[in-house]
Amino acid sequence: MKKRERDLFFHCEEDRVFRTRKDIENAQTDTTSKCMEYVRKHMDTWHNKTFYTRHDGLYMGERLGEEYGWVVVPECLSACAKDIP
Repeated sequence: MKKRERDLFFHCEEDRVFRTRKDIENAQTDTTSKCMEYVRKHMDTWHNKTFYTRHDGLYMGERLGEEYGWVVVPECLSACAKDIP
């Protein structure tokens, strides 16, 4: 097993590059995504100190005690997120 595969929480079949909000929206609607399956399963309830919800068309997450939330980035985009300027 490669180091990259070992470090991923969810494995994806194909890494995709995102440059726009629409790319993230498309990735979040992927029915084969294990990450998004997990998020949808725990929507609108606190689970492991995290609250997932939808805001303005995007899946968002918020950690208990943190002031700001984040956009959920599915596994197919996670590998390339560091490449975004």
